[in-house]
Amino acid sequence: MENILDKVVLDRNGKPLNRREWLKAVRKRKGYTVREVAPLLGCSWLHYSDNENGRHNPSLDLAIKIANTYGFKVEKFISA
Repeated sequence: MENILDKVVLDRNGKPLNRREWLKAVRKRKGYTVREVAPLLGCSWLHYSDNENGRHNPSLDLAIKIANTYGFKVEKFISA
């Protein structure tokens, strides 16, 4: 399985992305809009958007769902 995080953790200048930037990059690389991915995660698009933009931190349950949907281990999501 392709490790999606290996391709999006660094920006074009080789600098590490913060958690919210890489989360948005993974979503876009997977081809989802916020409105498309939110129902897959069992939340509203507004709630997901608030998490992705840093206005809220995801619960452990939501972090696990995001990790599973995007194909990475939840530990990576939490440690990023």
